[in-house]
Amino acid sequence: MSIADEIRELNLDPDSMVELFFEDTGDGVNYRRDVDYYGIMSQSEMTCMVAEMVATKGLRVYTSYGGTDTDILTDMRDRGYLEDYDRDFWFAGYIEEQFRDRDVMCEIGAFDHREERFDYSRGHVYPQARVRVTVADFLEHSDSISHAWEVTVRTPRGRSITFN
Repeated sequence: MSIADEIRELNLDPDSMVELFFEDTGDGVNYRRDVDYYGIMSQSEMTCMVAEMVATKGLRVYTSYGGTDTDILTDMRDRGYLEDYDRDFWFAGYIEEQFRDRDVMCEIGAFDHREERFDYSRGHVYPQARVRVTVADFLEHSDSISHAWEVTVRTPRGRSITFN
C-alpha cells in the first residue's frame, strides 16, 4: 500500500498539512578550516527535489519558516527571484538554480542542516529540507513527489504519524 493510500484511509481534512522532510547524506568537514555549509547544502539533491515540487503545476508547496505557512513560489515571485526567468529554460531547473544561491536558500526557509561532530576538528554536515503541502495536493500529486521524503501527518486528535 502506498503512502498516499494510507493517508487517504485516514480521512484527514483535505486542507490539513502534510510535512515532508528529507535529510541528505551530506559531506565530511574539517572544522580547522572554514566550513561552507551553504556549499554543501547547495550541492545536495534536496534543491532539485524541492524545485521539482515547486514547479509542479497545481501543487502548492509551503515552508513554515517564521511560524506561518508561506507558499514558496509566491514568496520567490514577491522577492523578485523569478524576474529573470525567460521561459525558454526548464522551469524546475531555473528554480533549482535559484535555490543554490545562498541568499535565496536563506530567505526561502525550506533548507537547513544538521551537524555531527566527531572531535574538535572533524565532523559531518547533513543537508535537510522541510516543506509542507495540503493533504488534497499530496493525494493529487503523490506520483510526482519523490519517495525519498519522510512524510508526516497530524490526526484530528493531535497524534503525528510518520511514513518513510
